[in-house]
Amino acid sequence: MDDPHEFDDDVPVYDNVLELVNAVLPITKSTNSIQEAEDVILHLEETDERFHKYAHVKYIRRRLATGMTSLIEDELEKRRHNTSDDIVPTRDHEILINAVSEKVTRTPQFQALFSSLMAETKVAVNHIIQEQQFEDSPRNQDIHINMETVGNKHSYIIYSDMDSTNSTCNQSPFPFLNYKQFTEVVHQLDVSQSIATRRSAMNKLCQLPATESVSGNNWSLIKQGLMDALADPDQILEERCLKYFARVLSSAPFHFSKDVYLALVEHISLCFSRRNSNKRIADGLSCNDVIVRYMLQRFRLLNEYQTDISNFWIRYNDRYMDEVIESTVNLFCKNSFPRLSDEEYITPLHFLCLIDPTAIWYKQWMHPHYSRISVFKAVGNHRYFLENAVRHLLDYQLTRVRSDDLLSQLTQSLLGQHMQEESSHNGLFYTEADIEFLHIIHSINIIGKFLLYKRGREFFPIKLRERQSPVTIAETVTALITMVTEPCFSRGSKSLTTMESTAMYNYDPAVLVSHAINEISNRKDSCQACLCNQKAIDVLIKPVKIWVDVDEWEDIEGQWSLPAESTMLYIADILSHIVATSHGRRLILYGSNCTGNTDDNNIGSVSTIVKFVARGLTNDLQNLNVNLSKVVIGAYVYVLRQLYATNDGMLSLKNFNLHENIVEAWIVANREASLADTPTPAGKGTMKNLIFMWEETLIDNLLNLGATPKGINLLHVSGATNECIAYMCTRYAKKLQVSKCEKFGYGLMVTQVSSTPPGVSALNQSGYMKLLIRELWEVLEYPSDGGQSIYPALYPIDPLTRASKKLLVKLVNVAAGFPSLIQLLEPIKLGSVYSLRDVPGDLTELISRLVILDTPNKFSLLNVEQSHTFGLRLINIICCSLDNLLILNTKFNIRDRLLDLQRDNMVHGKCIYDMETLERNHVIVRMSLIGGNLERCLPSRCLVNTLSTKAKPYKHTLFTSPTLPAEYVRKLSVKSSLRQGSELSKLLASTKSNDISQGWLEKCQQLLMTLLSTKPELVKSNVVGELIDKVTKIEDYSSGLEAITIPTVNANSKMGLSEVETAGIKMIVRYGLQLKLLANERDSQTALTQLMVQTKMGLMEQQEETPQSALKFLAGSYYGVDWLLATVFLLMSGNRDRCIRILQQFSACLTSAYIWPARMFKSKYLPESLRNYGVEPMVTNLGHFVELVVEAEIPLVAQSFRLSGLTASKISQHWLRQCFWNYLNWPEVVNFIALVITSGPDYIVYFCVAVMRHLQDSILLHTQHRELTIFLLEEPITLFHVGKCLPFIKTLQARYSQMILKELAKLDES
Repeated sequence: MDDPHEFDDDVPVYDNVLELVNAVLPITKSTNSIQEAEDVILHLEETDERFHKYAHVKYIRRRLATGMTSLIEDELEKRRHNTSDDIVPTRDHEILINAVSEKVTRTPQFQALFSSLMAETKVAVNHIIQEQQFEDSPRNQDIHINMETVGNKHSYIIYSDMDSTNSTCNQSPFPFLNYKQFTEVVHQLDVSQSIATRRSAMNKLCQLPATESVSGNNWSLIKQGLMDALADPDQILEERCLKYFARVLSSAPFHFSKDVYLALVEHISLCFSRRNSNKRIADGLSCNDVIVRYMLQRFRLLNEYQTDISNFWIRYNDRYMDEVIESTVNLFCKNSFPRLSDEEYITPLHFLCLIDPTAIWYKQWMHPHYSRISVFKAVGNHRYFLENAVRHLLDYQLTRVRSDDLLSQLTQSLLGQHMQEESSHNGLFYTEADIEFLHIIHSINIIGKFLLYKRGREFFPIKLRERQSPVTIAETVTALITMVTEPCFSRGSKSLTTMESTAMYNYDPAVLVSHAINEISNRKDSCQACLCNQKAIDVLIKPVKIWVDVDEWEDIEGQWSLPAESTMLYIADILSHIVATSHGRRLILYGSNCTGNTDDNNIGSVSTIVKFVARGLTNDLQNLNVNLSKVVIGAYVYVLRQLYATNDGMLSLKNFNLHENIVEAWIVANREASLADTPTPAGKGTMKNLIFMWEETLIDNLLNLGATPKGINLLHVSGATNECIAYMCTRYAKKLQVSKCEKFGYGLMVTQVSSTPPGVSALNQSGYMKLLIRELWEVLEYPSDGGQSIYPALYPIDPLTRASKKLLVKLVNVAAGFPSLIQLLEPIKLGSVYSLRDVPGDLTELISRLVILDTPNKFSLLNVEQSHTFGLRLINIICCSLDNLLILNTKFNIRDRLLDLQRDNMVHGKCIYDMETLERNHVIVRMSLIGGNLERCLPSRCLVNTLSTKAKPYKHTLFTSPTLPAEYVRKLSVKSSLRQGSELSKLLASTKSNDISQGWLEKCQQLLMTLLSTKPELVKSNVVGELIDKVTKIEDYSSGLEAITIPTVNANSKMGLSEVETAGIKMIVRYGLQLKLLANERDSQTALTQLMVQTKMGLMEQQEETPQSALKFLAGSYYGVDWLLATVFLLMSGNRDRCIRILQQFSACLTSAYIWPARMFKSKYLPESLRNYGVEPMVTNLGHFVELVVEAEIPLVAQSFRLSGLTASKISQHWLRQCFWNYLNWPEVVNFIALVITSGPDYIVYFCVAVMRHLQDSILLHTQHRELTIFLLEEPITLFHVGKCLPFIKTLQARYSQMILKELAKLDES
């Protein structure tokens, strides 16, 4: 065993160790450091299931069994004699084993055995190392430059020649070196030494741990020797030095490897200063050239370190990061300055482009803020880094030397395939065009990041030596866009999906530019700075204009001059990202001014896109023998869909009648799909699958018409409402995303659609309500998480769990509206018997089983308390609409049934205070009283938290009898008199009929607003009644409405009044008596009844019958209570004659169309598209502008609505339908009526927006709690005073009145 190269035949240690090394090698290669590799080896027994099958392990166990068995038995025997019991307790086994093991390992026999095993293993390891060093000579190495070295990130080439087993025992020749030994190695590396000596020293360094040679002062000693070795012409020495650099850069800590990286950068810089300075780009680069091959190796090490370092330098100080970035940027400016001659030479940046064409290193450096600042600082010191990229971009854009096949050839070469073989080049060869192409790809990525950030844009304009004028941001962006739009950059007729499946897609300049522009458009500041200029947009839209004007071309058969489909798809992708943001949408809609004013003549580039889509959908292009695939047309329809799915976009696009073109195309596609076979997954890409996909695309785009109030009516007119809603429900059931640029689900669209009777009917027919009710029933009655649990389910502490509250909000968003409830209610099935597993089929059955517990079989619930509480909360929210309250109470008598349940919950005359009792009490009080927060007191749903036994657990009196407890009615002192005079009341008193004019009206407006701002308490009901009596006498010629004629009827006649209206009359009179506006209950009821009958008859004279339909809302006369009439009745203190006169005059005003729902019900002044579908102007026009103004003025509220799946139009419609009753106190209701009647219908929009602005903090808070819908429907609007909001209202009036009034006057347009 003295000779390390000789082995005992009986002990094949070499073969055993080699087997173990080969088995462990794949595991150690995946580690990132020597320390990690050692840790893996030390725990190999725990991680490798074949550990005990290795021959070397068996050999060691056999040696231990032979030499140590007798020692272990003797030790056990000694301890057994020292123990009184023969049996050792089980808990002491581990202690005994540890003690025996420690005793045996200290014996001389074990030490001798250990030394023998270590010596044998050491000899085998040294022999393996020597053989590996011989095999790693450079003559046996071959460098392959393929896709693994170009454009991708890879692990370092790590050569580990040291034995980790002996490193801790210091038995290797050079595991650790003292200062004297290290100095000797440094001396041997000196350039004056022989090549053999320097090679030997390099071998010794490669065996050291990675940190040994760079820690402390060692690096300063060895740096020069390594630099000389890298620059030495001897290939073996140079390659071993490169291995050393690779090993240190891969495994040493980054604060050590930084010095090595800086040395590598310095070496490369010196190389370009010496031997490569005269290499021209025109000569190309051959990878057979040894110099080029080794230079590529250097840049590969450089690039891999660049991509890795960004993950770790946040752990170190800024100086460390600044040094790395500064040196890198400085290197890439090396030899980049323009020379006197026209010839260009190879620079370090050209070599890096071969390794990393898409600049992954640069993207990673620009991603975090802290490193991005350092990059901008370094570029500020070396501006030529950016100037060079911009210069190459402009030159490339001007020369346009790319051919259609060159990109494909280059991509194949990057994949390691053949590129160009000549007699003088038998390997991979990069021509001048290839190098420039990779350089421009790299430059595009660099420029895109500079344009994305504000600090990067500050470098513009850039002065170039060969240009007289500086290069601006607009010129740079235009040059980028040109690379997408110009025909010379197109890739034939390949579609985007086809190109995505090929490798060339990643290196196509058009793709890279598209990604860069998309990133820029996603940020508001960068989009405004880079894209808000008409020139850039014109360049982007230019190919679309060519297709639009294709029939004007003389050479129509020359399709080579038309932009390719791939180009059109790139442009559509860019446009879709631009219009996905508010600033980008305004840019496309209104042009570079981005004002958002629809009155501007410049409507942006959207008209060109609409014309292109219209021609594509109507097959106009095919008639000209020009083929354009459905994929391209669908991409541009999607762009327009993102526009018309917004309120401002719909205003701009509604006059183009785009929906008609989409409907016609859908009808054709639907007919073709009905004739085709059923599509199959295996047939993807076939004609029949493409037909179904095209039909689905069109129906999806039609569905998004329902995203805005104006678009809802267009969806109904299209005739595809049921198909669209069914499609949406299918996607909703599968939890699919709306679109690639849509961040939220279908909740907002469901709410928007449910605001109209046809939309609710379609939702119900599609099964959406059944799906919601089934999901709710699973949560309430038999919740399941899909798995078995050994723990019992936790009883919920809150009345509503998070899952049930989410479904409650979804149900309320659909069913809380008055027209919605009418469409959803069905007759109760009498005598029905329910089992535990029966799921309700509709909303009526759900209410019956959860709330109207009038039969024993309805109590057959698994969770009666939870389910009943949920039903009470649902009814409570639905009844926030006064019409809904009256409908449910008249149809199902819910209030009396709840009182019966309260009485059933009493024991010995006392109520049981539980969750259901408190909830029922709250619902009964809400159904019994109306008024604002100062006019009624809604009871709490919680018990009093007190420790006193005498204190009541509930601070309110429980409602157990038909008589209303007095404590729920707040005492008011309302005086309707003119004792406190005001300028307005004096003006009204002195005004005669002949004095009423437009100038008088303006004076009244000023006095009213002054009074609201200074002394709102003087705006009494009688003053407002007198005001509107005179104001409504002014003829409103802009409305186009004729005044109704209210006939005279018998005093005792109740003809034409429904149960709902009769119950509403009692509620209104009771409210008037509470406010002390009415004197006698019986007389007031009689007067109000006659007024309702007369007005109803007068309104019916201007109504037209609608075609027979399944819409219950249109069956018969107006189903709800006329709350505007009720408001006027109370304002006039029950004077029926004055009410008739005011209502007749007011019916001719435009304002009546938007706050008097009964006035416009089936009115002949509405177009058929609204009248036949029961859609009111309050929804389509008024609601549209409420949403538009909310988005522009209070964006946080708009986003809260969007997050909650609620729309501002629906909540405003809910408020306006009942004239803010139950939400505002009576004085503020009076102020609202006075303001909107005297100022115009646009003030309705401003008032609603002002209310939402007042509630902004509460809206944001309840959005976080996921109960915004519940809050806005249940809670009154507290502390709101219109006088305090008048400055904001006047601001809105000055900004939007022209646009809003123009649209509100168009009652005859759909």
